Amino acid sequence: MALLYEPYINSTVSISTKTVEGKKVILGTGFIYADFVRVLDASQNQNIYTYLLVTCKHVIEGSDKIFITIGHGNEEIELDIVKYKEGIYSKTFNVWHEHPSNEDYDLAVIPINFPHIKSKIPNADYFRSDTQIASTELIKDLGVSEGDSVFILGYPNVFKDANNNDVAKFIARSGIIANLEPLLKAESNEFIIDSLIFPGNSGGPVILKFEKQSIQGTKPQVKSCLIGMVTNYYSHREKAFSQISNEEKILFEDNSGLVSIYPLDPIAETSKFIFNSIRNYLQSLIDEIRGIANATDLKNYIIEANLEVIQSTIQKYIIRVDYSQTVVDELNSSINNPTVKEKLLEDYLDGHEKLIDAFRKQFSLPFIDEYLTKEELEEINKLIDDVEEKFGKISTN
Repeated sequence: MALLYEPYINSTVSISTKTVEGKKVILGTGFIYADFVRVLDASQNQNIYTYLLVTCKHVIEGSDKIFITIGHGNEEIELDIVKYKEGIYSKTFNVWHEHPSNEDYDLAVIPINFPHIKSKIPNADYFRSDTQIASTELIKDLGVSEGDSVFILGYPNVFKDANNNDVAKFIARSGIIANLEPLLKAESNEFIIDSLIFPGNSGGPVILKFEKQSIQGTKPQVKSCLIGMVTNYYSHREKAFSQISNEEKILFEDNSGLVSIYPLDPIAETSKFIFNSIRNYLQSLIDEIRGIANATDLKNYIIEANLEVIQSTIQKYIIRVDYSQTVVDELNSSINNPTVKEKLLEDYLDGHEKLIDAFRKQFSLPFIDEYLTKEELEEINKLIDDVEEKFGKISTN
């Protein structure tokens, strides 16, 4: 009888980089997390998800390119990654995000193009947020407690090939929950398991183990699901002191066998932040398209909309730098100059074909149905057609 669900193995990802000499170095582990958005076809049990690669921040921070493999496979996929900054969604995939709070979570969440990954690695899978994960609240409802068994999945950095390259070998280890009560009481943002992990395991998924038996008065664990992510192990430290000076001379540090685990709540919170950020970015584009499509005086609308952007930019710099009132008045006067307005309109109209093309490309990306419904996309494409027609009329006049 299998105790580890095979799709969980195929949702686990090795993350590596390559040195300038081309040697492979394992950075850590991650997993593919699919956050439920909406039902697509209930009769076919089809849902829409946003697909995210989840790992520890310390695994990828400082890297601009990573290589991933999935499960037991050797097929590598290369991902260019960049840290999120507000409005960065001109590059939508592989933008990694920290937790949106001020708390120092060792967490990185990356929106990914899962259909592309699936086309390269057919057995690639994902943890479904609506059926295969347990939040802290659900952990409490399931009666999970200290002593319950778990699997820790990952790629410990202990295997080498003949050329001294790191080898990404999938390893499933057993462990038990050693400390959970502080998390359930909201006194901690982590729980602790008893298991031996190594560098390379950071970011790996932790799976609650199916248990048919339980002691009297407690619930058996009949739901095998994702409950957390490995962050790091606790070190046992001992100091050696000089017998003469009594000064500290050597610090001995060993793996204690106790591991810090994040529950899934901060991952879900980061996923929600990403969804809302992308949705808001797309909504700003929709508002721009709708504004152009509905404008009764398109030329005046273009001028006023562009002036508003310029004035907003100037205002940001005025706030940052203590400019004199004379400078502020001169800036405001210059952007209201009729010649400036005419030039704004001319440049905008000259570039309208590129603008229309950019709108169409933005709303035809592979991820777009994760954030917009079919009806919304139909409305947007109709608005883009209207905008193109309006620009065409101005060009012929």
